[in-house]
Parts: sequence; C-alpha cells; structure tokens
Amino acid sequence: MVLPFLLGLKFKATALVPLALSLIALKTWKALTLGLLSLVLSGAMVIFRFTKPKVRINLTTNQGLMDKKPTANQSPEFTGLIDPSS
Repeated sequence: MVLPFLLGLKFKATALVPLALSLIALKTWKALTLGLLSLVLSGAMVIFRFTKPKVRINLTTNQGLMDKKPTANQSPEFTGLIDPSS
C-alpha cells in the first residue's frame, strides 16, 4: 500500500526538481544581467561627469552666468548663481 505512494512521490520529485533548478537559473541570469547593466550605466555616468566642461564665474566683478540670457534649451532657473539683491 505504501509502495505506490512512494513511487508517485519519486516521479513527482523527478519532474519538479529540474523545474526548480531552471527557475533558480532564470532568476540568477536576470540578476547578473541587471548587475552588468548597472555597472555599465555607472561607468557611463562617471565618464560623463569627468568630461563635461566646468562653469567658471568671476566673483570679483560679479560677471558670469547672470550676464547671459537663457537660450531655448535652458530654463530661467539656470541664468545665475549669485543673487544681486543680497
């Protein structure tokens, strides 16, 4: 009476173990892919940060970004760093 139950459990286990291993492999592959994407994007951000031009402002004559009007690509909040009223 116990033997058919054990055989059925054995066949069920032989079917479910490969499925469980494939799910673990799929999750691992997804994690490795996202980790590589994160590494590439971080490297690109570092390269972009070190290669973008620096903005220089002459504080003695109060000339710099305030003298320039915003272009079509800039918003007005980037027109100056120094508040002339203070």
